[in-house]
Amino acid sequence: DDVSEAVAQASSVLHIEDGRVELDVRIELARPRERDSGFAYYERLILDRVLGRREDEALSSRERKLSYTI
Repeated sequence: DDVSEAVAQASSVLHIEDGRVELDVRIELARPRERDSGFAYYERLILDRVLGRREDEALSSRERKLSYTI
């Protein structure tokens, strides 16, 4: 899965559509990266924004409480 690989490897993720940067997310997770709640948060954040889902529709209340810098 491309999003999982991006979260695992990258320090930031850009999504370009129609020649414009539509998404610029800085991934601030310690290395080596574990598939934990922080990892899942970034995966879902990226997918939701690329697919156009609103955050309140996509994230549970528990996940919204996670504090990560974006």
